[in-house]
Amino acid sequence: MKKIQKCLAGVLALAMGASLVACGGNSNGGSGAKLELKVVNFAGGVGRVWLDNAIERFEEKVADKEYGDFKGVKFDVKSTMEMDEENIATSASHIYFGQGSVIRGLAQKGRLMNINDVVTEENEDGKTIESKIDENYRIMLKGNDDEYYGLPHYEFYSGLSYDVELFDENNYYFAAPNETNVTSYASSAGFGSAKFVGSKTAKKSCGPNGKMGDYDDGLPSSVQELLILCDKMNSEIDNPILYAGGHEHYFNHLLVGLWTSLAGAEEMQNYFHDRGYGNR
Repeated sequence: MKKIQKCLAGVLALAMGASLVACGGNSNGGSGAKLELKVVNFAGGVGRVWLDNAIERFEEKVADKEYGDFKGVKFDVKSTMEMDEENIATSASHIYFGQGSVIRGLAQKGRLMNINDVVTEENEDGKTIESKIDENYRIMLKGNDDEYYGLPHYEFYSGLSYDVELFDENNYYFAAPNETNVTSYASSAGFGSAKFVGSKTAKKSCGPNGKMGDYDDGLPSSVQELLILCDKMNSEIDNPILYAGGHEHYFNHLLVGLWTSLAGAEEMQNYFHDRGYGNR
């Protein structure tokens, strides 16, 4: 069993970064058979195309590599919304891609396999996996022994997505200060007034990142501008903002995005540090 676990740890490090890494199960086969890795993937919005692509690359990369009595690897992937984290220790699955900050708690309960060696060893690019992880986040991947039991595998940013075609069609972009081809709008809700581009050729404002000629030109760069835009859109079209009715908690992502944009990086880091989600 120890031999199999060591092989799995090496495979994990080369194949992909996991949010959860569980020790459990075995792989049937004899001499020359492929080592089978059972994977559980959280079936959320991130999907699994990235995982399928990573598996294909890795299977090809290690096709001739021997792992004890096995040669090469194959994967059995199960995508589910039910991760059953409490039963990881007795599960037949080897690798879990989950969601949320649960690695530290599971590691402290002894339900995950130690992967400290593969995280801290130098890879083909001359760097360690550890060196590529934000120092403030590393503690969430460790147990009380200060060793690694999991890795991050994706990130997303809370906020709003917008319909570019709708914005282009209705000129819902803020105009640059010196632009004369504009349409003025005064908010009926008392949010103030602003100037929007009068045509598709009119010059847009610099947008949130402060750079002219960039991808976010014309988008709101303050809460006031966002409110004015929402008020204008609400007066002209039906249901200007939509979210998934079957997942009402998604609306929280908008609030988190607004909170983060107002608080700034340092204050948000302090918040998570105070809640025990990182090192000072």
